[in-house]
Amino acid sequence: MFFEIGEKMEESLTELIKKYLPLASYEFHKDIYNRTRFLYVRNDKYED
Repeated sequence: MFFEIGEKMEESLTELIKKYLPLASYEFHKDIYNRTRFLYVRNDKYED
C-alpha cells in the first residue's frame, strides 16, 4: 500500500503500524522539499 501523508504524521503512523501490522515492513519517503510525504507499507509475512 502506498499513501500520501502529512509531514508530521510519521511518528503516529509508525506506532499504528507496529501495533496493528507487526509483521509488515514500511518505509517513509521524502518529497522534493525533504519533508516526509509518502508511506509505503508491505506485508510479505503471514501468521497462522
